[in-house]
Amino acid sequence: MSPNDRRPQRAKPRRSARRTLTLGALLAALVGGWLLRDCVALGPGGDGAEIAVPDESVQSDENPSAATSPEQAANDADAALPCVLYLNSEGLRMDGATVTIAEAVAACRRSGRAELGATGAARSGTYDELLRALEQAGVGVQLENLLEGPDGQPLPR
Repeated sequence: MSPNDRRPQRAKPRRSARRTLTLGALLAALVGGWLLRDCVALGPGGDGAEIAVPDESVQSDENPSAATSPEQAANDADAALPCVLYLNSEGLRMDGATVTIAEAVAACRRSGRAELGATGAARSGTYDELLRALEQAGVGVQLENLLEGPDGQPLPR
């Protein structure tokens, strides 16, 4: 084989670098879209469902006739406390008792707020169903990062 019989080696076309860059950008856009698939609005924050609206029955300088009795004030204080829900592999718990989603939503409607804690072992379908039911009932939900269970004991890792 003589040196003249060898085929010349071709240089890599520049097109492959552009193709790699384009495929990488497309992959990044797909991953970003998948991660943000549940976002409804652009920017941080939710849809404003958790914003408290001032109650007209509260006595103020503009409305001095709206005085409340001690019993009504106690009921308002109870209603102002959010209901605390805890979801794990065993089910949904509220105040130490196992409850259904319908019972939890009915109890949380009074205060209009709920604190929801869930472990990684909780069924994601139950979690999604509970969030959807609370949202449809107009209950603002605050999600808690659970480092301990409802009994105060550290969660198993």
